[in-house]
Amino acid sequence: MKNGDGFRAIGFCVVLGLAGCASAPTGPKFADMALPQPPANKAVIVVFRDFAAPAALAAKIDVDGTQVFEVPQKAFAYTTVDPGRHELVLRWPAASGTPGWKGEADWQPAQTYYYQLTGSSGHGFYFKSSLDGADPALARATMKSCCRLITAQKASAVLATSSPDQVTHRNVSLAAVKKEMLKEDVIAAIGAPDHVSDDSTGKRAIPFYFGSDTRRVSWSYTGVGFVVFSKNEYTGMLRVVETKADAKAP
Repeated sequence: MKNGDGFRAIGFCVVLGLAGCASAPTGPKFADMALPQPPANKAVIVVFRDFAAPAALAAKIDVDGTQVFEVPQKAFAYTTVDPGRHELVLRWPAASGTPGWKGEADWQPAQTYYYQLTGSSGHGFYFKSSLDGADPALARATMKSCCRLITAQKASAVLATSSPDQVTHRNVSLAAVKKEMLKEDVIAAIGAPDHVSDDSTGKRAIPFYFGSDTRRVSWSYTGVGFVVFSKNEYTGMLRVVETKADAKAP
């Protein structure tokens, strides 16, 4: 998060009287975690939040009307759930003026499901948030780069016991990636990345700017290079703007 975003977040918390404002998570990094395997008769859901406005507030996640956790910025959380169809709800503190989201999910036993928490606000005129189902490999790459386990769950965290995988070059070619491709097209062409980073371009600080390219998302393919996307913060759409060959890519 850029410094300007941080200053706005602090000011927003002051306006709200600190109600609902969230501290940074203090649990272990996702890269150091071992997620639980879903039991044969249960499913596991994972919610992660790389960047979502309002940045300073924790989002509340409900399953069938019961809150299961709160997720601040740069955090993830997980829980075991019964299989079948369920109501999934995202809520923000009422004073924030940010609408929540409600949807349905159909979870199968012995499966893990990933949801990315997204949210945008355009200078106080445009608010949108949602929980979006995420490709498992892309979700893990994003969390590895951004997220810690929420503080409330850190005491029960299970750390990975194996050493990190040795860095190897990916057998992919960035030549298969073209400008204007969507993220789904890139995954179909060369697979999910090894690491993901997301940063502001500064355009969202321009008064009354509601255009695209408010953020840039970079996908790293180990030993190969980077695919850089322009992200429209208001629609969440990612489109390729460039590729960068780099044998030192992590």
